[in-house]
Amino acid sequence: MVPAIVTVVLALAFTPSPASAQVQPNGEWAALRGSASGIQQPRRIVVQDEKTWKALWAEHARGTDEENKPPRVDFSREMVVAVFAGVQNEMVPVELDVKQDEATSQAVAAYRVKREGYHLMVLCQPWAMRKVSRAPQVQFQEVAPPQKQGDTPGGTPKVGTGKVSYSPETGIHDAAAKIAVRIEQFAGGTQVPF
Repeated sequence: MVPAIVTVVLALAFTPSPASAQVQPNGEWAALRGSASGIQQPRRIVVQDEKTWKALWAEHARGTDEENKPPRVDFSREMVVAVFAGVQNEMVPVELDVKQDEATSQAVAAYRVKREGYHLMVLCQPWAMRKVSRAPQVQFQEVAPPQKQGDTPGGTPKVGTGKVSYSPETGIHDAAAKIAVRIEQFAGGTQVPF
């Protein structure tokens, strides 16, 4: 019973607020992010025109009240930079920061899919968008996640230590090693709830 309640609580905690809740009453916005999207595959995109923006928003907000209501963008002077993480089974917020070099008019979109390690029994599709001044070129740059305490070089799980390592190769925690640690702790007389 308790695991079911925890699952429901976690699912509700990570249910995204509608993007409209992140837009100012006057229609202005600078950044949007959430954990649900109609975009199922990882994608990085720069939107520089109204037609592309409406199509992207319709795909992203598919099946919601916001499907045909994209937030306002003045494409004569602005553009949208977006990162979609695709389908995930853990809560992985997307952090997105766009820096523009005024001298070269170039922009760098630094992003990170921040692995929190909250494995969910529901799937989510984390995403982030930023509205920025137009730039002729945008370079996406993935920022590596910081190494967590207890991780081992190469991401190899340390079974028997009570620690589970993050795997940089796959980008996920090794669930099998986590279960093995729990079983080992349970067999050793230490009950650790899942």
